[in-house]
Amino acid sequence: MNSGSNHREKPVLIVPYVWIGDFVRCHSVVRLLHAQNPERPVDMVSSTLCAPLADYMPGVRRVIVSNQPRKRLGWAVQQYLAARLRQGGYGQALVMSRKWKAALAPAMAGIPIRTGFAGEARFGLINDMRWGERALPRMIDQMGALALPKGSPLPSDWPLPELKVPTDELSRWLEQHKLAGHARPIVTLSPGAVIHEGVTVGAGGVIGAGAVLHPGVSLGERCLVEDGAVLGKRPRLRPGSSAEGSLGPLQVGDGVTVCCGAVVYAGAHLGAGVIVGDQAQVRERAVVGEHTVLGRGSTIDFDAHVGARVSIQTLVYLTGAALVEDDVFIGPGVTTTNDDTMDRHGREMALRGPVLRRACRVGGGVTLTPGVEIGEEAFVAAGSVVTRDVAPRAVVMGVPAREVRRVGDEDLLERWR
Repeated sequence: MNSGSNHREKPVLIVPYVWIGDFVRCHSVVRLLHAQNPERPVDMVSSTLCAPLADYMPGVRRVIVSNQPRKRLGWAVQQYLAARLRQGGYGQALVMSRKWKAALAPAMAGIPIRTGFAGEARFGLINDMRWGERALPRMIDQMGALALPKGSPLPSDWPLPELKVPTDELSRWLEQHKLAGHARPIVTLSPGAVIHEGVTVGAGGVIGAGAVLHPGVSLGERCLVEDGAVLGKRPRLRPGSSAEGSLGPLQVGDGVTVCCGAVVYAGAHLGAGVIVGDQAQVRERAVVGEHTVLGRGSTIDFDAHVGARVSIQTLVYLTGAALVEDDVFIGPGVTTTNDDTMDRHGREMALRGPVLRRACRVGGGVTLTPGVEIGEEAFVAAGSVVTRDVAPRAVVMGVPAREVRRVGDEDLLERWR
């Protein structure tokens, strides 16, 4: 057996990237090394920030903590790290980072095989030089290639990283936070989700890839926030905007779904069971009642109040200060307005949003002018332009809309629940 083979039987050291996400991703390399040789110990160099994560990575024997200074060499730190590495008896070091100083301590420690990409002209520091890093499409391809023999083809699927918390430690944590006894998952976070400080996520919550939860967001239990949704966004307003006002936290009730690409602003309130459709928008201080559905691309503007079990279809614009009572139906493409002057007024003038009374129905493509009231159980036919109040149970149509008949008893909501 040659000396290279002997060295590859000795412990292997991984010098990973310093960022948390890339550090966790290195566990795929640990799993690959153990698949090649289950008996070969694997150690990692880590900063103080990332080191605790290694406790939950199966297959990592030991972590050598070294906090490298930024933008300077830190010669004393490198010497101290090299001295510690000499004691490890390593046969190989996998240097993930392309930086010159990342390879310095393994070379000073005399580790026989030091594998890495060319990077910052590290000839001599890296003696198992690899090329073609920039041609590899993903970070995992670049890291994993260092654990394979030179020239080996890359697998189509790499082992996935794992973080495993011991059962007894998890039990203590659940007891400490008064969550013991919950049968469902506490919370599920997808890759790329961003949760800022001060966010509360209830038990059973699922946060999709790339979703962003800004400070102050409070989610109830069993909420689903899909990929790319943004919760708790603060508005960007022009000086003197009618939308100016105080902002509280975003409150989201139990069982709410916020679909892909939707934006829900700070200060809004979503009742239990609400569904906010793809690319929809709920502005600041808007209130949405329980089990209401907001269709794709629709907007509930600032200070609007929407009741329970309201069905708002695709591409609806519900203007600021609008009032919608329970069990209303709003068809696709409905437009509502709140300002007769179209911004030619002083700040003392209040906006006049429309009022939609209980169980009324507004058909697709309808336009409601400022301040009109649609009466209880009224019916507005598709394409109408409503310029005056509609009486309860009236059926109106046309431009401008006029009453043509009454809603019969057989069409009242109570007959269809």
